[in-house]
Amino acid sequence: KKNTGKEAIVDLLTAHVENVKKSHAKRIVAGIHKAAGAVGAGEFNSLDQIVGTSADTATVGGITAADADHYWNATRLTIPVATEAGGQDIRKAFRTLRNELMVNTSNDARVTHIIAGRTVFEEYEDSFDDKVRYMLTSGDTGQGQFRVIMDGDIEVRLDPDCPEDRAYFLDVDSWRFGYLNGNFMKVQPAQTIQGTLDFVTPVASVLSVGVNQRRNQGLLIRTGGVYDAS
Repeated sequence: KKNTGKEAIVDLLTAHVENVKKSHAKRIVAGIHKAAGAVGAGEFNSLDQIVGTSADTATVGGITAADADHYWNATRLTIPVATEAGGQDIRKAFRTLRNELMVNTSNDARVTHIIAGRTVFEEYEDSFDDKVRYMLTSGDTGQGQFRVIMDGDIEVRLDPDCPEDRAYFLDVDSWRFGYLNGNFMKVQPAQTIQGTLDFVTPVASVLSVGVNQRRNQGLLIRTGGVYDAS
C-alpha cells in the first residue's frame, strides 16, 4: 500500500524485470566460465572446453583433438610471471600468445576481443604505470589513468566473471552463440508455492555455444607470484 499510487517510490514491476535480467545473465556467464570438467551433461560448452587442446579439454561437437597439432586445437599457454623461472612480464606474455596463435594458424586467426580476469587485467594495467603522462596546461590538469588499454589494435577488457589468472584471446567472428526454439529468457507459467500466497515465474533459456574455427582462439594462463597466493 505504501508503494502504490502517488506514494509509489519504486516501480516494482520494472525493478523485478531488471533483477531477472541481471540474475539470468549472471547464471549464463557462470556457465560460460565453468571449468571443462565441471560442465554437466546437457549444459552448453564453456570457454574452457572450447579454447583447449587435446591434453586439457573434453570432446566438443563430437570432435576430439587427439593429436598435438590437430586442426581443432586452440592455442593455450601457461606462462609464469617474470620473477619465476622461464617467466615473462605480462606484456611479453601477451605478445608470445598472439605470435604463437599467428604461427599455429598460418596467420589465419584474427583476434577481435581480449577478456581477462581481474589479476591479469591489473597486471597488464600496472605495466603502463611508468607510461602515464602528466600534460600540464594552464588549467594544471594531468592524465593519471588510461581510459582504454590496448594490446595492439585490440582493447583488453576486464571480465569480472573470468578466472583471475586467465586472459582469453577470441576470434568472435568464428563463434556461434544462439538460442533454440525461441527459448531466450522465455517466461514460463507461474507456479504457486505450496502453502503460501506467493508464486514463482520461471524464466528459461536454451542455449547453444560453439565455434567453427576452434584453432583461432587463444588462452593465456598466468602462474607464480600473486597468482599462487590467490
